[in-house]
Amino acid sequence: MTNALIEGPLLVRWLKSEEADLSLILGCDLEDDFSEDPVTIAGVDRERQVVISEAGQRIPFARLGKSQLVAPSDHPVVPAIEACVSPLDRRDEDLRKALGPAFPHTIAASDLPAIHAAEISKRKGCLLDKDQRYKAFRALQHHGLHLQGLEIAQVWRAEAQAKGLPWADIAFQIVTFLRDGFHAAKAAAAAQEALDDPRAGASPSERARLATVQAGALIEKFTRRGGEKADLIAAWNAIGLAWAIEKERDHPEVKAVYRKLETFGPDPR
Repeated sequence: MTNALIEGPLLVRWLKSEEADLSLILGCDLEDDFSEDPVTIAGVDRERQVVISEAGQRIPFARLGKSQLVAPSDHPVVPAIEACVSPLDRRDEDLRKALGPAFPHTIAASDLPAIHAAEISKRKGCLLDKDQRYKAFRALQHHGLHLQGLEIAQVWRAEAQAKGLPWADIAFQIVTFLRDGFHAAKAAAAAQEALDDPRAGASPSERARLATVQAGALIEKFTRRGGEKADLIAAWNAIGLAWAIEKERDHPEVKAVYRKLETFGPDPR
């Protein structure tokens, strides 16, 4: 007989429900990254929010988010848990499963659709529209998914270039993911590529954003390498490009980069 696997977040929602018949879960197994072997459930203390194993181990509900409940497909606990799940919860769980193990289960439900759409577009080798790309970028960045975001954005850039479409906004995302992923040199180079290539189609505001994040990456490079003057000069040149676009001068990020550069002393150019 096949087993049903119930994801941790759904299990926790059911365990906390006052209507749940907790006796149904007794004898079922839990699998997680903390234990080499499945843990058989012998009891549940809803008041203290712990599951009790046959060996007497007390597992907090908070730890069950990354676990799976294993039960025979025809076990009564399976429909009981599914019955307490709303259509929206089910949709979210389906999205999490579709994303796979490369994405954590802790992604906020509000960010799931954007991240899912982005990942599926990467797998299919297709390009989302600009607004969708930005929503996905913000969601990926919020959850610190720099590597996943970089891989997605690189596919988008290739698709845009193949179709002769502007890709400056995608370049900004690539540069940001690289910088936040501690690849300062690659981030600075990727920004320069987009700034130099007219096919990127960067607007003045997009050029300012690229130059600002490039300057930040160069500062990081300068700091990590122990202070090569060429990197500091390049950072000043980059932020100068952003400053030259008048409406961007008061942008908080531009000001922040200037203040950071000034901590290293006068402009060395």
